[in-house]
Amino acid sequence: MLIDSHYHFDFIKDSAVQSEFVEHLNALDIQLVAQTVLPSQFEQVYQLAQVYAQSGWTLRPALGWHPWWIESRDQFEVELSIFQAMLSKTRSIGEIGLDDARQETDGAERQLQREVFERILDMIVEQASLEDGASVPYTLSIHAVRSQDDVIDLLERTGIYQANTAVILHRFNGTSDQLMRHIKQGGYLSVHPDMLQTKKGRAYVQQVPAERLLLETDLPEAAFDEATQGMAEELVAEVEQALTETLAQLSELRGEAMQPIIEATQRKLYGNQMN
Repeated sequence: MLIDSHYHFDFIKDSAVQSEFVEHLNALDIQLVAQTVLPSQFEQVYQLAQVYAQSGWTLRPALGWHPWWIESRDQFEVELSIFQAMLSKTRSIGEIGLDDARQETDGAERQLQREVFERILDMIVEQASLEDGASVPYTLSIHAVRSQDDVIDLLERTGIYQANTAVILHRFNGTSDQLMRHIKQGGYLSVHPDMLQTKKGRAYVQQVPAERLLLETDLPEAAFDEATQGMAEELVAEVEQALTETLAQLSELRGEAMQPIIEATQRKLYGNQMN
């Protein structure tokens, strides 16, 4: 069984396409961690996960606030209060982080991104500290674009690495020093197919311990509203191809069979729970 650790399931708006897509994934023994871009969108994905669980397929709904969707101070407290209320419903967090790549983003907007990210990390640390006994960790899928040092600084400052968490850098494109700083703190890396198209990306997946690697597709690339003929089959084919080809390339690059290692990491991080 393979888990796509970063998939935007809520971008698929048509319920018929959703159902057919899920049916095909179930047959292929592929599961998804469904990233969300706003806390207010999480409940809908969570409810879908309950429905799919009845048919024996696991969708792991992730609670997130993507930096591109951080708009204003007026939005700030409303969405953060929803995040706090929803946190007890899932062990998966994402997509969260910082993005300094957009030219139109000014200093105030960057500061707001940092406040949101830090508040979210603080909430997770506090929630994890209240839990008794061993459990699967909170998995955090982190967006860090031209902000890698700031992201890791905040991860360290909030103590998130020391909480019951698995911090996963998603589509990482920073420096080797930044990556190793993250790995030394116990962090993980999710491998997107594009990473293996560059010399730097191939070097990174050989640097990182095998048990710290996960797979991701970051699909679909954009939201769509209307069903089209064959859309579900096309979506499934994209996911299956991306996961299996990435897995094969990782095994070749590292000179070891990566599927059993990645499956063991998946069990450690996600367990057998639906959430």
